[in-house]
Amino acid sequence: MAPTERLAPYATPALVIGLTAGVLLLVPPLAAGPLALGEAYIITAALVLLAVGYGAPYAAVVAVGTLALLRLGYAGYASPTVADGGPSTTAAVRHAGAGFGYGLASACVGSVLVGAEVAGLPLPGAFPIPSGAVVGGLLVGGAFVASQLWRYRALDVAHDWQTVATTAALGALLCLSPAVTYWRFGGRLGGL
Repeated sequence: MAPTERLAPYATPALVIGLTAGVLLLVPPLAAGPLALGEAYIITAALVLLAVGYGAPYAAVVAVGTLALLRLGYAGYASPTVADGGPSTTAAVRHAGAGFGYGLASACVGSVLVGAEVAGLPLPGAFPIPSGAVVGGLLVGGAFVASQLWRYRALDVAHDWQTVATTAALGALLCLSPAVTYWRFGGRLGGL
């Protein structure tokens, strides 16, 4: 078995977890400004708790609401090999669990980047919501889509245009997670 075949089932979760951990560890020192590093990490922890609290309902809706796509055989949040054998309880549980986790990861990354933006970290602007929410959603959603499509090729699982389109749609739902979290929080943070 080639190394890519051994790593492919874990590629998307590893990428999303690594990306989330990287943002949580690297952004606070960049945005700390006059704050002590410990204080920056405490604020980051508070933002993550808020993201989990306000983002969990959306993540649950996305995870459960997209089960129909898995049932129709298009694509899912879990490894392509899980759903390749057809709809099953195991595939549904893995899809829902992965979708919930990815949705929360996206909310956390977006929330930390919104906090960094409030602290003065320059991010691209011109959005009706804080740029951190947009950038965070694009990072996680884009990483999911790229990795998941690579997994289909690496695992040699058959896929067509419907699978690609459905995977892109699932990624778009992840992109929206920080914006929905921000909206649920009240849409106001630091005068943004």
